[in-house]
Amino acid sequence: MKKVIKYLFLVVLSLGLLVSCTSQKKITYFQPISDSTDNEVATIVNPYKEVVQKGDILSIKVNSLSPEASQFFNPYTPTTRTTTEITTEGYQVDNEGNIELPLVGTIPVEGMSFSEIKKKLKVELEKYLQNPTVSIRFLNFRVTVLGEVNRPGVLPITTGRVSLPEALALAGDLTIFGKRDNILLIREIGQKREFVRIDINNREFFASNYYYLQNNDVIYVEPGKNKKINADTFFKIAPWIVSVAIYTFLIIRTVN
Repeated sequence: MKKVIKYLFLVVLSLGLLVSCTSQKKITYFQPISDSTDNEVATIVNPYKEVVQKGDILSIKVNSLSPEASQFFNPYTPTTRTTTEITTEGYQVDNEGNIELPLVGTIPVEGMSFSEIKKKLKVELEKYLQNPTVSIRFLNFRVTVLGEVNRPGVLPITTGRVSLPEALALAGDLTIFGKRDNILLIREIGQKREFVRIDINNREFFASNYYYLQNNDVIYVEPGKNKKINADTFFKIAPWIVSVAIYTFLIIRTVN
């Protein structure tokens, strides 16, 4: 009887090993280029640079030596005069890639960074204000993470910028079956949609142009071959496990 039970235990253990077996090399993030144990220092060659696209909603705040005059250019800035005037709306980039500012008029901003927009606005605002300054941020920054992550979904970003590792962490990290060496990033640039494959197993990823995400980026983590193999293995062996369990139960019942 003990031999039968021992046999059943070994079969179940073997099934668990088959299902859970995954190469550690395939799931380790940011692997070094060489096997050296020395500390590595990498220069940041691609600092974050936001790019404004159609449909983005921007918060634009104008300041100058005259707060009263500046307020005219801040229709979406919360005020304390009455609660009904407080608003969180912003400037939406229209289908032509423009925004409309009071008195200034139409300003093309599509494809520009915040620093470039600030310089352009400052030139226009100097016609009306003394020493104007401009601050800009996104109001609708979000990225979408799909596939083999623990919490897929749309992630609103409130910090102003986000890297791919940060977005994956917000999505609960990859599952054990997610392919870390072939993550798909989908990005809209003007009238085109860019599809990029990213390997986060490789430490060289930190120097990639896609380390930092842009507004409305989509990340898809596809399942690896192990998921299909493990699933197939389970469904092939499971009937045998059930049969052995039933057979063992019947033997024990007969003996007793």
